[in-house]
Amino acid sequence: MRLDFTESEKARELNRIDLGLQGEFYAEYIEPDRRRVYGWWFPTEEGAKEFNELYDEDIDYEDRPFWASIDYVPIDYMAARRERDLISDANTMAHHFLEFTWGTWVIYLEYEGEGGLER
Repeated sequence: MRLDFTESEKARELNRIDLGLQGEFYAEYIEPDRRRVYGWWFPTEEGAKEFNELYDEDIDYEDRPFWASIDYVPIDYMAARRERDLISDANTMAHHFLEFTWGTWVIYLEYEGEGGLER
């Protein structure tokens, strides 16, 4: 299952994910069955530096944004239940999956190479 963020959702920045010190992420689409969001990562300078140190990468902050994905895990049973309800609802929009709290998440650059930034 793939849900694209609509132009309306994007115009209202309902696709924006605040990653704190790691920057911002603007989602283009989500694959809720895989718990994966794809889009553009705008790391902070510190976020790019940390990513490089943790994963022996060499991304340049000045080259942002980066095409990336985020794998997420709902924070608790209630969030997981909400997620299941959304998956089964034909009226669900992509931004609904960004409304519940994630317990953890990992950023992956979408290119040949491994590396993730876990939170």
